[in-house]
Amino acid sequence: MSRGGTSGKGGRNYRLNWTPTADGGATFGDWAIVSQPGWRLPWEIRWQGRPFLRRHGDYTGSARFKTVENAQRKIEKYVRSRRAA
Repeated sequence: MSRGGTSGKGGRNYRLNWTPTADGGATFGDWAIVSQPGWRLPWEIRWQGRPFLRRHGDYTGSARFKTVENAQRKIEKYVRSRRAA
C-alpha cells in the first residue's frame, strides 16, 4: 500500500532535499534555518534572507525552534500546503 493524502505526510517523497550549513543549520532554495545562539529556541527560519514570521497568541515574531529537524518539518508542511493550493 502506498501513502495517501490521509496520512498527513503526503506522498512517497514528502521530505525536501536539505543542504547542511556550517553553523549546523540547513538550506533549501530561498529557505534557510540559521543559528541564533543565546536564545531559548536557537533556530530561526528565514525566507529570502528575512525572518519568516508567525503568529501564536500575542507573539508575532519570527518562527523559532529548539531543533533543526522541527524547523525543517515546519517549512516542509508550509511548502506542501502552498503547492496544494
